[in-house]
This record gives sequence, C-alpha cells and structure tokens, in this order.
Amino acid sequence: MATPDIQGRPEPARLCEDYYDWCLRLARAWDRPGQAKEMRGFLRLFDLGADPARQAYERNVFVQRHLPVLQHLFSLPTTQSQVLDCACGTGYQALLFALAGAQVTAVDVYDKGVAAARRLAQALATEGRPLAVDIIHRDLFAYLEESCRELAGRFDVVWVSEAISHIHPLEEFLPLARRFLAPEGWLVVCETNVANPLVRRKIDQERLEAYQKRKVCPAEFREKDYWLFPARYQDPVSGREVVQANERMIPASLLRRMLLQAGYRQFQAHYRTFVPPPLSGLLGVGLVRPLEDLLVRLPLLRQLGIRYILFAR
Repeated sequence: MATPDIQGRPEPARLCEDYYDWCLRLARAWDRPGQAKEMRGFLRLFDLGADPARQAYERNVFVQRHLPVLQHLFSLPTTQSQVLDCACGTGYQALLFALAGAQVTAVDVYDKGVAAARRLAQALATEGRPLAVDIIHRDLFAYLEESCRELAGRFDVVWVSEAISHIHPLEEFLPLARRFLAPEGWLVVCETNVANPLVRRKIDQERLEAYQKRKVCPAEFREKDYWLFPARYQDPVSGREVVQANERMIPASLLRRMLLQAGYRQFQAHYRTFVPPPLSGLLGVGLVRPLEDLLVRLPLLRQLGIRYILFAR
C-alpha cells in the first residue's frame, strides 16, 4: 500500500485527497475479523460498501472539512508550525496536519482511540513517512492544567473537531485553551452545524437514542438542552472518571458568544457541505465543488452548511 504521494508542501486540497485515499485503502485492508473491532472508531469514518459516487462525495466532504485549517497552516512561515489536537479520537486529523509539516500534540482519554491513532502513525512510519506527532493518553483537562506552564503560548493552532459538543465543562475549557495559543495563534473548532434544522433533527434523534441506551439519566446530570453522563473513561494517571456532555448543541453564534466571554476577540467563520449525497451523485464532484463555492458566498444560505469551522483568538 503506497503512502500519500506528498512532496514538500503540496497544494492543500490535493493533500486532503491523497490522504483520504490512503486512509480508505488502509480501512479496507483492516476491515476484517480480529482488526475491525480494534479499529472500529477509524473504520466508522468510511462507508466501505459505498458505490464510487458516494465515496467521491465523502472524499469531497473530507476536503471541505479540513481545507480552511490546512490553508492557514500553509500560509505560515516555512518553519515548523505547532498544532494541539484536543480530543483527537483516532488521530487521523492529527496525522493529516503532520503531513502538512506541522509538529502535532494530540490528546485523548479514550484508550481505543489513542491505540488507533498510534497504529495509524505506525502505518505511515512503516511506509516511509515518520511524522512529528506526539499522541498522549490523558484526560484533556488534566493534561492542559499540568502542561500549562511548559506549553503556554506555543501553538499556532489549537484544533477541536466534533468534540466541543462533548467537552465538559466547556466554559472552563475555552479560556484554558486560549493560554496555549501563540501570539498569532487560533483556536479552530470544527463542529456539526445545528443551526441547520435538518441537522438539528438528526442530532436530536441521536441524543434520544443515546439516552435510551443508557436507560438512566439522573436529574443532577441534566443541564439546559443537553445531558451529562459519567463517561466510561478514566484518566490513566489520576484514575479520575471523566464526565461528558451528550451532543451538546452549540451553533456557531452561541459558541462565538461563549468565546467572547472567555476573552477571544477575533473570529473567522467558515461553513462547509451544502449538497446532500443524492444530489451530489447526480451532479458529480466536478459540479458539486463550484456549487459549494457559490453557496458559501450567499449570506442567506451560507449559515445552513452542514458543518462550520470557527477560528477564534
């Protein structure tokens, strides 16, 4: 299996495409008994049974999702940039940023996610692409609090992808994350856009199913429009049990207000993915990308993107 065909500092969209294709090939190779369970979090990112049109759609979504932060990283000086990936999950995004030339610190408390991230990093290293990635198995708050003196002001990007809805207490995380930003660094949040009513309906259903699966939700864990649950994870050093929010719904407008309260003053909002899969299959990627670029420029429609990427500092 060939590694992503990446030389020097490639064009960001091309980097995303090549990396997605490499991950897809890896997922297909790992989707077999004895490995599928171990790598379930990673394999869930891909619909391995999808037809070529659907895979092309997912590939384009992957590009749109990561393009803003990659373009920012590529705009920085050629000296190695620093990225902190908070709640990195299976680490596939941390490795993408490392392929873009960044030195990445990735943190997560989920043991299987960390194991998958390290296995992905090893797969790249085995194929000749050792990367500057430090994958750390810790509770996010514990790591940040213990590392603040050493790492304060270091990172060009603090990246949080599909995790803002789970981090608790979020109101404490946002000012803590700001302390790790370099003078011109950005906190970059990539999150599902619940301002889109169709997305909100889908998330509502997912939250209900998660609640029904757990069977119990003590009143003291109920806050506003989301639930808190003692997670099944523990910090490996302190043994402290982690508490998570269950898909806390935070549109970009609300997150911006929370960030203002936490001391952030500059913002850039990007909205991505407007075309649903059936229409994408009819149009093809060649037409979908120009259509996405057009919709992003329409003020009344742009905030209905399925996902938003918010830069703050």
